[in-house]
Amino acid sequence: MVLEALAVSPDFPAVQQRASVVLRAADGVADEEIATALLMKRKDVLHWRKRFQTHGVRGLWDVPGPGVKRRVTPQKERAVLWEVLYAVPVLNWSVKQLALQHGLSRSAVNRIFTKHGIVRDKRGFIDIEQLKVFEDPLLA
Repeated sequence: MVLEALAVSPDFPAVQQRASVVLRAADGVADEEIATALLMKRKDVLHWRKRFQTHGVRGLWDVPGPGVKRRVTPQKERAVLWEVLYAVPVLNWSVKQLALQHGLSRSAVNRIFTKHGIVRDKRGFIDIEQLKVFEDPLLA
């Protein structure tokens, strides 16, 4: 009864299609025929049938994933900031050198700079006025 209601409900179009998969499979329709009728791949039909068998009706909804993988760990970010702001003379470092030294890409180093307001002027010096203030005791 719930599956039949979901199969015709316009409120959840993705769940509507998945409920239709389960209902057709329960009627004995072959996976290939279900896939063709619903304009899906056979592997997707099998996936939703298995999810329904394992989790019931709740399995027809998408499960949130783990989220975006962090590209730069906070430790690496701190190490780059420490090196740029304290350890190395201002004219001695380059984005390429920092990236190689810390195992990051150049774009990752540039994202760190952008996040913390690190801007170099034409002479290569850090523009102190654009640095963002934050409450990290290491870099306070």
